[in-house]
This record gives sequence, structure tokens and C-alpha cells, in this order.
Amino acid sequence: MPAGATICMVDTSILIEFKTLATFVRVLTVAEQLVDLEATHEREVADPYVAAKALEIVERDLSRVVVATNDRVDRLPAKLSLITACRRLDLECWGPEEFLVWISATT
Repeated sequence: MPAGATICMVDTSILIEFKTLATFVRVLTVAEQLVDLEATHEREVADPYVAAKALEIVERDLSRVVVATNDRVDRLPAKLSLITACRRLDLECWGPEEFLVWISATT
């Protein structure tokens, strides 16, 4: 699995309108190093958006949320791992293998 994260809702019948900008700001307040400002790649950084969407789902109490990522190593001072950011935000965060086992058992 490539570096990154996945957010998945087992109950796909739930439609959600996100207010991501405000939550995005909250995420970066708690974990500002989730974005590496010195990075030179041209890809859009997804980690703060994934954390923000997961946080909104949890706060609306719509479903159990687990963020799956293999981004487990902090590379400070440049970059905070997604798993550390999730811990700071009290979000469940698992490795890809654990996540796939859980999804398989719930579908």
C-alpha cells in the first residue's frame, strides 16, 4: 500500500455535507506539522483533509471512524505522521492490515 491514508464508512447510505475548512484549521492548530511546508512535490497534501473529515464524522456521531495509514513515523521537525495527528485528535488510527481485517468482518 502506498504512503497515505484512507477514510471509509462502512455504511455508505449516509450522505454527509462537510464543513471541512473550519475543521481543517482545527486539525492544523493541533497538528500543524502534519503538512511539510518544505516539501517540493507537486501533489496536494491529503493528510489534514483526511483527519478533518474523520473528525467531522466522529463529532456528528454518525459512524465509527478509523483512519487507515502506514504513515507512522514522525519526521520532525519537518513532518508529523498522520498516526500522531490522529492520536492528538483522539481519532482511531490503524495500519492497513488491521483496517482491512476490520472492514472484511463488518461487510
